[in-house]
Amino acid sequence: MQQSAHDNFSIEALISIFISDQWLSSIVAPFTFLSSLAVGGLFGAAPELRLDAGKFSDGSADDRFLEELERATFQYFWECADLNTGLVKDRNHARSDDPRVVASIAATGFGLSALCIAEARGFRPGAKVRERVRSTLRFLAQRMPHERGFFYHFIDWRTGERQWKCELSSIDTALLLAGVLTCRVHFGRDAEIQRLATAIYNRIDWSWMLNGAKTLAHGWTPEGGFLKSRWNKYCELMLLYLLAIGAGKHPIPPDSWDAWQRPVVEYKDFKFISDGAPLFVHQYAHAGLIFVGCGIVTPTTSKIP
Repeated sequence: MQQSAHDNFSIEALISIFISDQWLSSIVAPFTFLSSLAVGGLFGAAPELRLDAGKFSDGSADDRFLEELERATFQYFWECADLNTGLVKDRNHARSDDPRVVASIAATGFGLSALCIAEARGFRPGAKVRERVRSTLRFLAQRMPHERGFFYHFIDWRTGERQWKCELSSIDTALLLAGVLTCRVHFGRDAEIQRLATAIYNRIDWSWMLNGAKTLAHGWTPEGGFLKSRWNKYCELMLLYLLAIGAGKHPIPPDSWDAWQRPVVEYKDFKFISDGAPLFVHQYAHAGLIFVGCGIVTPTTSKIP
C-alpha cells in the first residue's frame, strides 16, 4: 500500500483505524483523531461504507420530526442543483422562482454529502442519486475552471464560470472536497466515483497556497495574487489543514497544524477554544471529520509568524 509523503503518516495504520474504529497511539499527534469517515474519505483504499437506513429512527415523535426536517433540507440540495453540472445555488427564494444563477462550491460540497444521506434513507431512488453524484464529479474533474486544483468561491451554476471576480477559496475548496470524499466512501464500489473523487483531491497543490509561510492563505485572484488574510486562528480551518497535511499529492508540512492560534474563551463555568466568531465556524469541520476523544485542539497563546 502506498505511503504518504510524510513518514509519520502511515496509510496502513490509518486504514486499520477505519476497520477497527479505534484510536492508534502509534500515529504521531495530532493525527490520531482520524475516524472511519476521515480515513476512508481522505485516503480511500477502504471498503464501501454504507449507511443503514434502518438504524436511523426509533419511531418516536422526535425522530419523525428530524426525519421530516432532514428530508425537507435535502430537497434544497436536490432542487437547487443544476441538472448538468451538479453545482448547488448559494441561495434561493423558497416561495417563488429565483432567477439568480450563482452557486457556491461549499454548498455543492454539502450537497454531495446530502446525496449520500438521501440514498441511504430512500429520499430518492438510488440509481438517480448515484448518477447525480457521477455527473457532478465529472463536471468538477473535467470541466470546472480551477487553478492548481483550487476552485473559485462563487460560480455560475450552469457553466462553473467565476462570478463577481471572487477568489480561489482554500476553505471552500476544502468544504467541497469533504463532500467529494464522502461520496468516495459511501459509493466505494463505484469505480467511476472512486476515480473522479481521487483525481479531484490529488490535483490540488496545497503547498502553493502556503505562499512561503506556515499558514494557508485565504485565497488567490488572477488580478491581485494571494489574499493577505491567512487561516491562522481557530475556526473551520481544521478541515482545511487536515486535508492539506494528509494529501497524497502536494501536501503541506505536518507542523502547519501547530502554526495557528487556539484562543481560549471563558464564560461562567465553561472554558473553550473560540474567537468570538459565529456558530458555523465550530460546526463545519465536524461535518466531515470526527474529533471526539482525540484531544488535538489544545489551547495556545503562541504568536503566528
